[in-house]
Amino acid sequence: MRDRDGLTLGQRTFVDAMGRCSTIAAACRLAGVSETSGYRWIKEPAVQAALDAGRRRVLDLVAAGLVGGLEKAFGWLASVIASAPPA
Repeated sequence: MRDRDGLTLGQRTFVDAMGRCSTIAAACRLAGVSETSGYRWIKEPAVQAALDAGRRRVLDLVAAGLVGGLEKAFGWLASVIASAPPA
């Protein structure tokens, strides 16, 4: 049976593990699948699409965090400037 993205349970587990591991081999170990399966799946369009979607989500989260940090930094800087004695 496949999920809404066209992945089997094993492939979904592998894709999720790829989000936490730096190598295919490590992701295969974490997902409990053979490296042969992992390397075969990584070539499949549905798996590639799921990995790309995961990367986009991570980048979106990082970008949102950076924007939030910048807003905080600018707010702090504005308060420092506002509280500085006149020159």
